[in-house]
Amino acid sequence: MSQSVSSSSSHQDEFWLLANNASVSLAAHFREIALGLFLTHLNASPKAYAWYFLMGSIPGLFMTSVYQIIGRRYSSKSVMVFTYVIRLLAAITLWQVNHFPQAIAVLFVFAASRSLYQIAEAPYLTKTDNGISTGRLIAWLRQTESLIDLIGPLLAGWVLRLCGYRQGFLINAVFYLIGLAFIAQLSKISPAKKEHLTSQVRSARRIEMPLFVIWVANFLVWIGNVMSMAYLFHILHKGSLSYGVIMTLWGGSGIFSGQVLRRLSYTKLSQFMALWFGLLAISWFIISQDIGYALFCVATVLIGFSWWMIQDSLTAIVLTSRSGHTAALSQARLQAFGEMGSFLGMLVIVLLPSRALHIQTIFQHLALWALVLAGGLCIYAVIIRKTDHCRIHDTK
Repeated sequence: MSQSVSSSSSHQDEFWLLANNASVSLAAHFREIALGLFLTHLNASPKAYAWYFLMGSIPGLFMTSVYQIIGRRYSSKSVMVFTYVIRLLAAITLWQVNHFPQAIAVLFVFAASRSLYQIAEAPYLTKTDNGISTGRLIAWLRQTESLIDLIGPLLAGWVLRLCGYRQGFLINAVFYLIGLAFIAQLSKISPAKKEHLTSQVRSARRIEMPLFVIWVANFLVWIGNVMSMAYLFHILHKGSLSYGVIMTLWGGSGIFSGQVLRRLSYTKLSQFMALWFGLLAISWFIISQDIGYALFCVATVLIGFSWWMIQDSLTAIVLTSRSGHTAALSQARLQAFGEMGSFLGMLVIVLLPSRALHIQTIFQHLALWALVLAGGLCIYAVIIRKTDHCRIHDTK
């Protein structure tokens, strides 16, 4: 009887998480379009966007320590509610600010609360203590977000064109209020005791392979994304509509990655990792060959698909072997290394002299590094398979 009640509670939590994900994903499009126009209005320099991306990466570097402190005092649900209240207030504040440093400070608060939310959400992703269910839920969350990505940019752009871009922050706040109502319906997961949390920290540290892969993946993909924008605007000479199509293709590719992830055995995810990096290498090599817009769109779909598969597979690998606050701390470490990779990638772009930023050459280097990593992961998969075979043989 208690098992059926627990199963029912897990299914209800899954529904509210999916509903919340849809609401927040749509809200993000209103905020991002409003932010792009807002930052351009405040500071037309390209470094304004670099500061925005850097502010989004920094909070994830220290959120593991923050969660270790608050995770022993407050439940995951309480932390999630708190982050929504903060983001709601931040959105309203953005509606009012008129200076660039103020806007950057508020964006830092946004990024910190989003990072903390993703950590606190992890125990709900592993609540069933079932690897298959965890992987399935991660895939559904990706597909929900990607479905919104198909219509979100066009809808948000049309609405903000009618009412003015500054209103995008208020609309963003309304969607956070809706998401807050969804989060309030989640069941409660009790905070961990201090001694229990200490043992969970030790367990969360044993995820070296995913940490390395997410670090390198974020480093390469973020450089690739920045150079893709440069290729689109400076080589193909396309405008905002073409950029909107690219963003739709990038986000919509998650529909296909979610389908693939739900069909793969979660015990085999690490063995397929090399394939996704191989696809990244092929896509970046294609772009380096001075292609047209149509082929660039195809490459964008492949890059988006590969990136979602890498990101979601690593999350599933980490979370399927953990539960509760161990899952949250593991997710925090995975997130921190990912943010570290994207931060360093952006730093490379910012610090390199302009003459060194030859777009096709950088794409060739990205393709080479992705190919090298794919080869390394193939070797890793073979070693893991042989190790698992030896363990099975020893137990017989």
